[in-house]
Amino acid sequence: MARAFRAPLRDADPRLLLSAGRELQAFALGQGKLIETPYDVNPVVDQTGEHAAEGQSGKVWFLAGNFGGETVRTVTVPTGKALYFPITTYGAWEPTDGNTEEELLATAKFYTDAVTELECTVDGVALRDLYTYRVMSPFGAFGPNDMTDVPNGSDLLVADGYWLLLAPLSASQHVIEFSAVLGPPDDPWFWLHVKYNVTVEGN
Repeated sequence: MARAFRAPLRDADPRLLLSAGRELQAFALGQGKLIETPYDVNPVVDQTGEHAAEGQSGKVWFLAGNFGGETVRTVTVPTGKALYFPITTYGAWEPTDGNTEEELLATAKFYTDAVTELECTVDGVALRDLYTYRVMSPFGAFGPNDMTDVPNGSDLLVADGYWLLLAPLSASQHVIEFSAVLGPPDDPWFWLHVKYNVTVEGN
């Protein structure tokens, strides 16, 4: 089985990580609502980056994670966009993961508590202190979809995970990689590794 990549050790973060707070929580819920995006154009299941621009608007550009394993995407991002993405996250919704807010919170927390490895690099330089960027979204809802086992939607959704918000990158070519392991590192029961080849275009 492939393992999460090993980030090179450097002393300094290559990019500014913007401050956390309510804005990050709202972004986390926004990415959770990617569930509503049709499967055939959903950025989370996209294996190439072809659909990375689906649903994008505003000053923040969302880079999707995946549902496990290896994914390599090539994307173009307009200049001036902050980049927001989950290293790993778990979305819990009614009734699949529980029937009350307390049950959903417990389920999401259980899976995120199981994270044993987190890594992220930007242009080959490792970002530090990743465990300080855990975010629990507020409760939300999602509508009809073909991504879940509740096609008519759910009135309760919450996401718990590790999220990064990077300052806009320069107009150039960049590489962002992130990985996570859940469970024992030598025998994980879930792992992911996502690589983005990013072209930032514009004035």
